[in-house]
Amino acid sequence: METCLKAAFSKPKSGAVRVSIMNRESAWKMLDKPLRAHLVIAAHEQEPPASDDEEDDNAPRRPTMNRPRGRMRRSGRQTGPAHMTWLHAPKSVIDESPYTTAYQLATLLVHKQTDPDNWDEAWNSHENLLRETCMVEGVHPVWHMIGEKTPLLGQFLAFPKAKVEKVKKTTKMGTDFFWIDPRGKDDVTTVLKLASAGVNDPDIKVAMQKATHQISGGRGVDLNGPLGTLTDSMAFITILLALHDGQAVPEKARKAGKKADAELAEALEDFEHLVKGTVNDWPSILSLQREDSLSHARRSLAWQHAPPEAEACTSEQLEQGLALLEGAHVHEGRDRLTWWRLNALLREGKEDEAMDVLEGRRLDASSDVTELLPLVTSLSNDRATDWLMQFMDDVDQQALLHIMMEEALDTELRIRAAQRLCDEQGPMWEEGRSLSLVLLLQKLDLHRLAKVFTSDPMLPLTHPYIALLVSHLAPANFESSLREHILTARNQALQSIQGAELPAFLSPLAEHLLLLMEGTYKDTPEVGKVLNAAALKAFSPISRALAGDGVVSATHIRNMGKSLDDLDLTLIERRLFDVMLLSLTMNGHLRAYNIGMAKSNDAADLDALLENPVIPLRLIQSYSVLMVEHDLGLPNLVGWYQKNDPLSPWAPLARAALFASKGDELNSAREYSRAAELFTKQRKAGRASTEGDAEDNDFVLSLPLTLYRKSLIHYAHAKSWAEAVDLLERVPSLKTAITERFKLYLRVCHASGTDTNAAAR
Repeated sequence: METCLKAAFSKPKSGAVRVSIMNRESAWKMLDKPLRAHLVIAAHEQEPPASDDEEDDNAPRRPTMNRPRGRMRRSGRQTGPAHMTWLHAPKSVIDESPYTTAYQLATLLVHKQTDPDNWDEAWNSHENLLRETCMVEGVHPVWHMIGEKTPLLGQFLAFPKAKVEKVKKTTKMGTDFFWIDPRGKDDVTTVLKLASAGVNDPDIKVAMQKATHQISGGRGVDLNGPLGTLTDSMAFITILLALHDGQAVPEKARKAGKKADAELAEALEDFEHLVKGTVNDWPSILSLQREDSLSHARRSLAWQHAPPEAEACTSEQLEQGLALLEGAHVHEGRDRLTWWRLNALLREGKEDEAMDVLEGRRLDASSDVTELLPLVTSLSNDRATDWLMQFMDDVDQQALLHIMMEEALDTELRIRAAQRLCDEQGPMWEEGRSLSLVLLLQKLDLHRLAKVFTSDPMLPLTHPYIALLVSHLAPANFESSLREHILTARNQALQSIQGAELPAFLSPLAEHLLLLMEGTYKDTPEVGKVLNAAALKAFSPISRALAGDGVVSATHIRNMGKSLDDLDLTLIERRLFDVMLLSLTMNGHLRAYNIGMAKSNDAADLDALLENPVIPLRLIQSYSVLMVEHDLGLPNLVGWYQKNDPLSPWAPLARAALFASKGDELNSAREYSRAAELFTKQRKAGRASTEGDAEDNDFVLSLPLTLYRKSLIHYAHAKSWAEAVDLLERVPSLKTAITERFKLYLRVCHASGTDTNAAAR
C-alpha cells in the first residue's frame, strides 16, 4: 500500500490519474479489493459530503470526488463510486473482524461519514473500542499516509505509529520441490504457486502469478523481466521456466543454481542435454536412485536416446528401460531397446525366451529393422524367419532394402523384399534394382523380370545375361504386351554380352546351357562335374545339335530328361535343361513335317507340349509356322490364343486349322478369311506380327493372300459358292493368285444354283 501511495503522489496529478498509476504497480496486484478501496479514497483525497444545513453554499471546498464525464451507464441504478462497494459492510466488519484493527476502524469511519443515513448508532461502541485499540497498539505508518491525504481518515494522524520489521524482498527457500520434470505443465505451475507464497517482493510475486497463467494457457513466458534475474535457490525457477519453454537457460541463473544446490543444477543441466538427444554420462543414469519426476524424466530420456554402450546392458536392465518408455508413452527408441534385449537374452543363453519376446512384437512402416536383422540371423531358425515373413507387406522401403542386402537372412525373405521393391518401385528401387534382379532370377520370377526390362530399355545392355535368360525361359502364358519387348531385350543383350562379366549367381553350367541355346558352344569343364555318366552320354549329341542344325534324336532327348532328376541342379540350371529339351522336341517335329515324315501321333504330341507349364514363349512362333504350312489344327493352341492373345490374327488362324482338321470346311473358310483380313490391317498399320516377323519379310507380305486362297479352297469344299464368289470379288489380288480354271469353276458352280443355262454358257 505504501508503494502504491508513493507512486501515486510522486507528482501532482488528478485523482483518476493517481489511480491509473497505482494500477500499474505490481504491489497493487497483490492487494485485495478492500485494501485497494482505501488507496482509491486517498488518491482522490475524498472528503465527507456537505451537510444539508450548511449556510454558505458558495464557500470554497475541496471536491469530494472527480465525477466521470459523459453519459451515465443505463444498466442498473448508480449507488456511488465502484470502489466503495469493495469495502466490507459495517456489519461484516463487526462480525468478521477482517484484516487489521486499523482497516476495521478505517472502514467504519468511511461508511459513517459517507453514508450517515444507513449508520446504526449501535455500532458506535464497537467503533470506540477499535479507536482505543489503535491508540494503545498504534497503526502501520501507511495509515498515517492515508490520513494525510483524505479528511475521512484524518484522525489516524493522532494514533502512534507501530514499529514495522523490515522484510526482505525475496526469501531464501529449500530446493527439494524443484526436483520436477520441466516439461510437466502441472508440476511447473505448482512450483510457481509454492514459490510465490514465500516471496514478498511484489514485482517477483506478480511475475510468478503471470507466468502461472501463461503456462496454464499454453503460452510462452518472458524471462527478460523479474523472473530472469532471480538469485539463490529462486534461480531454479528461471531454469525450470526456460527448460519448459524451450529457451536457453541464462548463464546467471545457471551459476546461481550451482551455488544454491550443485546436485540439482547438474541434474537439470543433464536433463537439458538429454532433451536434445545427448547422453553424456550413461553409467550415472544407470546408478540413479532418486525417485522424483526429474530423475524419472532423465531415466526415460536416456533410454529413449540410449547410446551404443547401452547394448551391453543385461536383459533385465533393458526390460526396465522398455518399461520406462512404455509408461511414458514414448515410441522412439523402443524398437532398438527390444532388439538389444533380445540380443542380451541370446548372450545369456535364453533363446526360447528371446523367441517368445520376438513373436510378441509387431513391425510396421515406422519400425527400424537395422538392429533386428542380425538378431534374426543369429536365431537362424524357422520361427524367426516365419515371424519376419508375416510383416514383409508392412515394413517400409528402407527396411526392404536392408532385408534384401542382408545375405545371412533366409533367401525367401530376401526374395520377398525384392518382389515388393519391384512392384512398388519406390524411392529405394534405384539403389536396390541390381540386387533385386538377381534375387528375382534366383526365384525365376520371370514375369516381374519381364516387366522390369519392359520399363527400362537400357537394362538389357547393363544386364545382358539376365535379359537372355528371361527371353529364353519366359513361359508362353505371358501377356501379349510383354512379348515384343522380350524379343527386343534379347537382341540388345546379344549386342552387349561379349566381354560382359558373368554374374556370380550364374553357374558355369548355366552359362554353358544359355550360350548353347544361342548356338554358341563354350568349352566348360564344370559340365562334367555336374552331369553323371548317363546324363553326359545323352548331353553330348544334344550339345552338338544345338551348336549345329538344332535337331537330335528323340531317344537322346528322353534319356536326358530321365537323368535330370538324379542331378544336383540349381533352379536356373533345371529350367534351362527343361526349355532346351522342349525346344529340341519342337525342332524334331518341325523337321518331320517339313520333309513329310510326320507320324500320325505327332499332332497329339505337339498339342500335349502346350500343356507343359514351362513351355517357352519362343516356341509359339513354331506353332504358327505349322498352322500356315501344314494346316495343323491343335485344340490347346486355340485355347492358348483365346486365353493369352485373343485379338491376335493368329487366333482365328488357329481356329481355322482346327475346324479344317475336324472337317468343318465352312467355318474353317470363314476363319481363314477373318485371319487374312486381320493380317492385312496389321500390315497396313505398319506393325509386325506378335511373333516378331519384320515388315520387309516376304512371309508377312504373302501371308494374307495365302490365307485368302485357303479360304476359297475350303469354301469350295463346303460348296458355299456364294461366299467364295463374294470373297473373290472383295479381294482383287486373289484373281492373280488362283488359276483361271478355278475361278471359272467357282463362278459356274455358283451360277448353277440359280440359272443352269447361264452356268452352261
